[in-house]
Amino acid sequence: MSKSREQLEVWIKKLDVKATKCLDVGGSQLNVLGRLGGSKFVEYKILDLEKPHEDSQAPDIALDLNKKYAMEEWAKYKGNFSIAFCLEVMEYCYNPLQALKNIAYFMKKDAKLHISFHFYYPIHKPHGTDMLRYTEFGAKKLLEEAGFDVHRVEMRVPNVESAALLESYDEIEGNKRDGEYSRHYTNGYLITAVKK
Repeated sequence: MSKSREQLEVWIKKLDVKATKCLDVGGSQLNVLGRLGGSKFVEYKILDLEKPHEDSQAPDIALDLNKKYAMEEWAKYKGNFSIAFCLEVMEYCYNPLQALKNIAYFMKKDAKLHISFHFYYPIHKPHGTDMLRYTEFGAKKLLEEAGFDVHRVEMRVPNVESAALLESYDEIEGNKRDGEYSRHYTNGYLITAVKK
């Protein structure tokens, strides 16, 4: 398991989950139920592609986050969920603002969204579907534009040796860094946001 994935799993277990209705975005392959440390929900639904990864659980709500829909089909779930998880999904979204707006549609006002974003991570499977990486500023801006307030950002940090290699790479390449920003060597972000 990668260090990035280890940090994600530790973060999930630390979350204070007090909600009754949970939406697990992209949860067909690896849902959050067994990873939360015993949280129970009155209602739990998976939102994912109609045909997610191989050997995956079928979603309860099948849609492609990238597309704008006439949401009447899902009206019974509009503003229904008091918590949502979107873990290791955003790198597959080529239309991230629409994806976040689609997630917001299903959430109640003041509902929490726990979401992960990669910044530095190799292209991974399924082949040809890994699309984007995000800066901290980009992730926050997208969430705000989609109707969320960002409450907490936790950095996914590489080990010391990896960070030193990244710093050496930047020096060799002559890459310029923003001197006001101190977290250049991060793997990504684990964010808690609240729907406005």
